[in-house]
Amino acid sequence: MRNNKKAISPVVATVLLISLIIVMALIIFLWFRSAGKEEMTKFDKDITEACKEVKLSKSYSGGYLDITNVGEIPIFDIKAQYSGDEKTLRELSNEWPANGLNPRKEFSGKLSFGNANKITLIPVLLGDSENGRKTYSCDKERRSVDVWGLIVCFKH
Repeated sequence: MRNNKKAISPVVATVLLISLIIVMALIIFLWFRSAGKEEMTKFDKDITEACKEVKLSKSYSGGYLDITNVGEIPIFDIKAQYSGDEKTLRELSNEWPANGLNPRKEFSGKLSFGNANKITLIPVLLGDSENGRKTYSCDKERRSVDVWGLIVCFKH
């Protein structure tokens, strides 16, 4: 006598089980990824929006880097990328203001960038998060200006 009960074959059951495990792993991964991002704000708006409002006037001549904050967003620091190196202006100059570069304020400092033919300036803002105040590097877009044969780029 034969038993005519219908059942799922072991191969189909294994494929379904593996698919279920992959979907669960993906859900857990995406959940951890979103939980790991810390929201930061500047003036009660997302800090990435504040980065878009940063406006600088800059020039480099005779070894002096001149930067004026012509926008309304205070700039805590600026990263300078050149010749494969990256340093902040706080590291490069003792003249950088302790509280950063406030709106309509200017920084001028004698800085050496070696034999670099290009300098990329990246504003660093001080934002508020759940864990207190933290720095945020604005490095989404780039605008560049050629000054005395040396390209000074501005990323925001």
